[in-house]
Amino acid sequence: MVVTSAHGLAAQGVKRVCHILSLSRAARCCPEPETLAAAVDECLQQADSRESLVMTSLASGGGGAAPRDIAAMMVERVLSYFRRRPGSRLRVTFSLPNPRDYRAFEQALAEHPGL
Repeated sequence: MVVTSAHGLAAQGVKRVCHILSLSRAARCCPEPETLAAAVDECLQQADSRESLVMTSLASGGGGAAPRDIAAMMVERVLSYFRRRPGSRLRVTFSLPNPRDYRAFEQALAEHPGL
């Protein structure tokens, strides 16, 4: 996980970009999907003092990971973060550019009534 400045996104109010490296060019896939949960946790910790965080689905396109599995993991990691920090003011948004990922996250969120 690498945090960089927002560069061109700064004009849209973005301050930093958290890059979670999930793909291997050589393998053309996500060689270690089990490491993604720790990267999501680290990204949430980096954003802890911020007001908002936008995350996209990880490795579910060219990475070959199942969108349903990725969505379930990411939603659970975000919920776990808020359970550990009930007073947090962080707002997490999932930016999902394709319908397949959108449906997977919609289903994962639906499994947690009251959100």
